Amino acid sequence: MGHGFLTVDGEGNPIVDNIPSDTTVIPNIFHTGDPVITYANGRTSVSCVMPVSTIPIDTTQPFSVVGIYDKAGDTLIAILAGLEINLTSIDDLTISSYIDNILNQ
Repeated sequence: MGHGFLTVDGEGNPIVDNIPSDTTVIPNIFHTGDPVITYANGRTSVSCVMPVSTIPIDTTQPFSVVGIYDKAGDTLIAILAGLEINLTSIDDLTISSYIDNILNQ
């Protein structure tokens, strides 16, 4: 989990920026872990969890992006990005998404 891929539009509103297709690293990583991955009917489901107390007490950590790496941990295969939220030591966070397998369609 990290923070990045954000910009501001012409009216000053935050938006998710275009993510370059050659991105190999998630910016500003503050938490890593093993995702829960399941596969059924051509769909891969991924859940990433950050437990309570990950963020140090009396600090705030901006969050906006999750990177999913291959099993070896060296190739970025998916990026989940959203608008910024600020996390503290009392927050836990679960991000879930799915990837449809379009190769067999």
